[in-house]
Parts: sequence; C-alpha cells; structure tokens
Amino acid sequence: MNSKSNWYLVIMTLLLCCHYHISLSNAQQQQQILPDDELQSAIFLIQQYGIPVPKNQSLCEPNTRFVCNNDTFDGRYRIVEINFNIYTRTDGGSPSSTLTSLTLPALKRVVNRSINLLELFKSVKSLNSIYFGNDASISYLPSDFNNFPHLTSFQLTLNQPLIVPLTFLNNSINLQSIDIQFPIQSITIDDSLYFPSLTSYTFQSNCTYGSHHINVTSKSFPRIDKFVINTLHGSNTTVYFNLDPSGTVKKKISITGRQSTILPSPISRDASLGIGDNSIQNFTTNLPDTLRSLVIENNANFKGPITESFCVLTFLDIRGTAVSSLPACFWCYQGLFLNIYLPADFVKPVGFTSCPITNKNIATITGTNIGYGSIQSQYYINSIIPNQKLIFNYTDVVTPVPSIPTLITINFNPHTVQMMIVKGYNPYFNHTVTINNITACTNITNIASNQFQCTTPLLSSGDHQLIVSNSYVESQVPFTFYSLAYLCQQSTNNCHGNGKCNIDGICICNSNSFYNNCSKHINTTITPNTTDPTLAFDIDGLDFLFEIVSIQELDLDDIIIKELFISNYTWNVNASTNNHTTIINYQLNTSSSSSTYQPAQVLSTISFSTLARTVEFGGQQLLINANSIKLEVNISKWQYSSNLSTLRVVFKTLINNNQSIQYDCIDKDISTFSYDSLSSLQYLRVVKDGIQFNGRFIDVAMSDGRPTYSPTQLISSTPINDEQSIVKIGILFPQCQECILDPDFSALIINPDDSGKCDSVSLSDIKWKIIMIVVCVSFVVVSSIVVIVIALKKRAQSKKFKENLQKRFYQYGFNPIVPTTDHSKTS
Repeated sequence: MNSKSNWYLVIMTLLLCCHYHISLSNAQQQQQILPDDELQSAIFLIQQYGIPVPKNQSLCEPNTRFVCNNDTFDGRYRIVEINFNIYTRTDGGSPSSTLTSLTLPALKRVVNRSINLLELFKSVKSLNSIYFGNDASISYLPSDFNNFPHLTSFQLTLNQPLIVPLTFLNNSINLQSIDIQFPIQSITIDDSLYFPSLTSYTFQSNCTYGSHHINVTSKSFPRIDKFVINTLHGSNTTVYFNLDPSGTVKKKISITGRQSTILPSPISRDASLGIGDNSIQNFTTNLPDTLRSLVIENNANFKGPITESFCVLTFLDIRGTAVSSLPACFWCYQGLFLNIYLPADFVKPVGFTSCPITNKNIATITGTNIGYGSIQSQYYINSIIPNQKLIFNYTDVVTPVPSIPTLITINFNPHTVQMMIVKGYNPYFNHTVTINNITACTNITNIASNQFQCTTPLLSSGDHQLIVSNSYVESQVPFTFYSLAYLCQQSTNNCHGNGKCNIDGICICNSNSFYNNCSKHINTTITPNTTDPTLAFDIDGLDFLFEIVSIQELDLDDIIIKELFISNYTWNVNASTNNHTTIINYQLNTSSSSSTYQPAQVLSTISFSTLARTVEFGGQQLLINANSIKLEVNISKWQYSSNLSTLRVVFKTLINNNQSIQYDCIDKDISTFSYDSLSSLQYLRVVKDGIQFNGRFIDVAMSDGRPTYSPTQLISSTPINDEQSIVKIGILFPQCQECILDPDFSALIINPDDSGKCDSVSLSDIKWKIIMIVVCVSFVVVSSIVVIVIALKKRAQSKKFKENLQKRFYQYGFNPIVPTTDHSKTS
C-alpha cells in the first residue's frame, strides 16, 4: 500500500512539473508575439517568393530567415533582420493582393541577392544598410526612394542599364556610401541634392540617353572624399567639380573608362587623383598644390608634359603612357620620399645620382668660403679642400621633443579656467595664455605633465578667443562664456521682477512670500484639524487622502496576532505655528479602551512649511520641498505577545486602476508604485487631471533610538469600480520599545503650461489653479494653507516640456515619470 502511494506521489509531482513547464513556455511565447501588421508583411514575403519559413508567429524561431528581438526603438518584439540567401522555393500559397506596403518599422538590415523590393522597401525608413545584387526584376528606380534617416550604405549591382532619378536616395542624411554597379543611361547631379554625410560615391557611366549633367558641389556633398566614375564605351559625360577649395575633407577623385576623356575641371584641393585606363592626352587645367598622388597609367596617348609643378607629388604612376621625361626632383629622391612607377622602356638620365649624399652620418659639403673645419663634442668637420670641400661627421644623439595628444576640456567656474590643449603640448617651453589678446591669464600652474591651470578676471558674457602660445607656435581655441548670473537672468526674466540673480545663478526673492524663481506668490492660511492625522491634498476639487488604519503585531509567518484599530479611538491635538512652518502633534487617546490589554502609546506629528526644509532622520538628510507634508508616527510601550513578533503600521489610500499623462499628444502610462532593488515600496504616485500626488517611503526607521531597515509593502488592492481601488500599505518594524517612521507627501502640477496639449490655446484661456493642502478627518475639512499658482496655458515644444518636467521631479526627490523617448529622428 505504501509503495503504491509513493508511486502516486511521484506521478502527481511529474504531472505538476510538466504543467508548470508548459505554462511557463506558453507565457514566454505570449510575451514574444509580433504585431499583426508585421506578421502579415512577413507572410506576404514568404508567399511571394516561396521562402521555406512557417507562416505564423514561429517564423522568428532560431535558424530561420527572420531575426526578431526586443532591441527595438520601442522595446517591442519586432522583426529586425531578414536574410534571403540561397534557398529551395516552396509553394506557400498566393500572397495578399490588397497589401500595398510592408510594415517593418524596426528592420535594420536586409541582405538580399535575388528579390526586387525597392517599391515595398521605400516605406521602411528604419533601414541602415541596403544591398541588392543581380536582380533582373528591377526595371526602374523609384523617384520617391529617398529620405532614409538611418541609412548608412547603399549598394546596387545589376546587369541591365537604368536611369537614375534626380531625387533617388536624396535627403538620406546619414548615408555615407553609394555604390551603383550597373550601366547608367542617364543621371543628373546638381546642387538640389543633399547628402551631408556621404563620403564615397561610385557609379558606372554609360550616358547615351537623356540628361547626364554632373555637377559636384560642396553644398550637396560637404563631406565627399571619394568620387569614382567608371565610364563605358560611347559614354558622353560632362563632369564639373565645384568643391570648396578650402575644404580638407576631399581626398580622392578617380575616373576610369577606356574611351573616357573626362578630366575634372577645375581640379579641387584633393590629395589623390586617379584618371587611369582612359584616353586623356594632356592636362587642360593646373594641378592644386595639395595633390600628393597622381595615377595616369594606361593612357596611351598621354605625353605630358610632367613639369616642375608636379614635384609636390609623393606618388606617381605613368605606366602605359607616352611620357618621355621627368623633372630632376623625381630622380633625386626616387625611392626615398617618392614612389614612382615608370613605363617599362623608360630610360633614366645617364650619370644622374641621388642628391642626398650622407653615409653613416657623414656628408660632403661643397661651396666657397666655407671654412677650415672644427671639432665639437657631437660632431667634427675635416677639410679636404679648405674653404671649398669639407667632410661633416655628426653623432645622432638628438632626442625628439615629446608630443602629447590631449583632449579639450574647458570648465568655467565664476573666475577660474581649466584647460587641456589639443596640440602637441611641450612641457619644456614657457607658455603665455591670453583671452582676446587682451586679458592675461595669470598664475599659470602645471598640474600634470599635459595639463595646466590659470586664473583670469571675471569675463563678460559672450564669445571669446583663448590663445596659448610659446616662442615657436600659437594655438587658438574659440569659446563662449555665459556667467551663471546672466543665464539666470535670461531663463527667469530677471526673477520675474520679484528678486535678483546672484553670482551662483540663483534667484534671491525680495520676500519669502515668493517661490519658483520668484514667479509665484504664496497665500498662507493655517487652521489645525482637531480629529485625527489624516493627510489630505485638495487642488481645484481634486483630493488625495492618506490615512492610518491600524497597527498590527505579526508572527514569523506574517500572521496577525493582534491589531490596534485607530478608528476606535480619538486623538488629543496640539498645534504650533511660526512664520513659515505649522506643526501639529496628535496623541492617541486610549484611556477609554475596553481591551483586556493596555494599548500602546501612539503619537503622530504632521508638519507643513511654505519653504523647503532639510530634515535629518535615521542618519539621512532628507530634502522636504516647499508646500509638502511630512508625517511622523511614534509607537511606544507595545505589549508584545512573543519575543519574535514584529510591528506593521497600516495605511490606506485611493488609487487609479490605470493612469497616464499626455506627452507629445500621446497618452503615456504612469505606474502607481515604484520599488527599490530589494522590492521595498519606494514611491506612490496618483495622477488626477494633470495633478500628480506623490508619497515617498524611505527604507529607514528609528528603533529604540537607532536607525534600522524598515521596508514598505503593498498589502492589498481592492477595486471599488472599474477606475479606482483602495490599497493598503504596510510599513514594517523590528521588535522595538519605541518605533518611529517618517514618510513625506507632495502635490505637483504635471503640466503647468499646458505644453503637452495638442490644441491651440489663447491668452483668454488663462486659468488659476488653487492648491489647498489640508489636515482633515471625517466630515470636517479645515484649510491649512493655500498656494495660488498661475498656470499659463501656452503651446510649447515637447522637448522643453520634458526637460522642465524632469527638473521639477528631481527637485521634489522623485524619479521622473516622463517615459524616455528617442527624439533623434525628429529633432
């Protein structure tokens, strides 16, 4: 009998494990589901091209041709890569005839060697690389295939000739490389195009049809450094290079074609020019003095001449040309500083020797009246023919001056400039530092081998020129300096006329009746409540309550042993007020208790101030901002049932089942609770009509005068309707004779300027919001303080709204609730 029971238990355990595994797998699969429009787009590709992939959510499984993950712009599970390499076609059914475009917003790369998808992929603006190879179905290039904000490289290889529309790929602001490997029938390049990041442009010219005007300008191609045209037989192409001569980006121009006579005119300030394999006969324009490399090989009719102006070159290739002579500079330094490739039958001049005549640190000096020689510690000079021919022998003991590359760092305090210069900083020289060639930078101190610091008088706000020089070189660094006081004046409109900006950029108000950079006036009315210490905020009829419910004694299993319900007792109240702060002390009156045990002593203190405060609690300095409420609860003389018991103080409040704010005209969900790394409740947020009520719970309490860990937990959440729930929150203590907790609460107008709204608002819509922070209970509502805030409704940019909102959250000590959004695509 026992054996059967044991087998029964084993079988049940295995069944439960299998059920758990299946449930877990299903849950994981449910979390990894493609949006339906992306799934339908993928199914279209599968059916259209007979790809052997499942036509369902499993198409993203490993070793398939679709790669999916959550590393996307919105964190959702999406298709990020498609691979259509060699495969055996299968019949997947007929594709949808109603689908006109593909929805693949997170697609990053397509590697496709056989499929024409230009028309469908022109709406996939998230691509960062495109490669199509030998696709005979591409019969034209769409003129609206452009404006790809993330595309960095484009390559198209075909066999058939095509026309390139003027707007093809235009305004793809991050595109760096275009490689078109097919015969172009017609192409127009003018200054209406804009490729601000393009560095390499390569294409084949077979321009025998239509327009083929090519004008490369700095306006359209500000960063181009490689422009390659491969001309085919019969091509009729005119190329103009109108690039900024002062630019240093452009490095190489290469034009090839067996029948081509193309020569860039004018040749811009490039470092490399390649015109090999052409039919060029001579140069019709002068070479720039910046040119260092010239390739003219395989131009059989090119005779030159190669003149002294070519001596600036360090690389020359004239193989396969009719050039018959070169200047002496090419022979003098051949093999030392110059790489030169000559025709096979080229004859070097007879008797020509290289100009450098040193041999193991020995050189021959010739001239007239050059002396009789000398002997020094590092060299000596012997005369062969006095005053005409000397032998110079030197010892190579020169130590080069170190060059230390450093980063630019210029930090401005009100009177100090710290800098690291982006040059070879030579610590052996004395430097002079000036600003605008007028103000001397004094007290120069080397604080590191590659860094120094100096002090300047207070600078005026605006543009300046920092000049660092020594006996040999000078370096200039432009910078703009704004004093903190100037920035404060500009950002606060001189403290809104109610104060003055100090040198640290902080508004000092004329009186304590102003706050928020002296822009808002505080009207204070304090009337203490005489019932119990329930916290309440009232803002334009919107209320938020946070009240203490009970004190519980728990055993080791968190089971309630006994509970003190606060509502069964009354409170004795004592209030005091100074100019800015109101403190109300509550003591629970338990003298009339009918319990068999003596209830504990419970004290509660509520404090409120119109000014920001710093309060020390549990060894921490807590910032309590103006118009916030701090609650303190003190429990002592609790009669524990066991030495292992602990205490829990229970509060309750009303929350929203779902809450959001509007940001960029889109509703963004806001979480009610935030937890720390130890799963202790840290923040409570309740949002109502543009007002956020905040509660902060620190994980420290005082136990018998000593700080102790005190986690906060969500006990229960009970829905009262579809929109709201009542939650109970518990703050835990270890066993103590005197226990003190200390949360704080505040209210915040999320959008004081209505800058997140989408509709236009006029000045007639200006609204006054009255924030009333009260201490109340039951049916008694007594005003504690009134803060009047102007909420100017105006339309503002979402970026400014986000920055201001995050700043206010950090001022109040709360994590920002604005969801992180990538504006790089729109800003």
